[in-house]
Amino acid sequence: MKPVVFYIDNNEIQFTVNLMGLETLKVNGTQISKKWSLPNRKHKFTLDAYGKTEHFYIKTKQAFSTGNITVQMFHNDVLIDEDVVAFDLIITNNLKDKSDNGMFSTGLIFVIFGLIFDWSKLFLFIGLIFLFSSFTGNSCETETPKDSKKSD
Repeated sequence: MKPVVFYIDNNEIQFTVNLMGLETLKVNGTQISKKWSLPNRKHKFTLDAYGKTEHFYIKTKQAFSTGNITVQMFHNDVLIDEDVVAFDLIITNNLKDKSDNGMFSTGLIFVIFGLIFDWSKLFLFIGLIFLFSSFTGNSCETETPKDSKKSD
């Protein structure tokens, strides 16, 4: 995944998350926090910025409908910046054209959470529906050939 990077007064704050849901926060290359993704997770840290020590935190929110994670940077409980980590999983070039990657990501998340956290079988079933729908290409639009001639 591509990291989310924020810059505060010559400090680089880098946030990454892997496919297993492990979030890592680094400030100027030094790891500050490492936590598993959960709804509304906070990573608190302090920086020498603006001539004094300031308190910041990064809050993450996951959208299960798209599989994306919104990363928000706060200073003194005021939102100062935000970015999105997109989980666009591509299996092969063939499937890229035929599947809806958002449906695949959502299905994968439901299946993983259903198995790991022992959620109800309903979540597992919903995840499988999303996964199979992404492979069948139900959401793809069809194009008409450019060279087709209309019959009179």
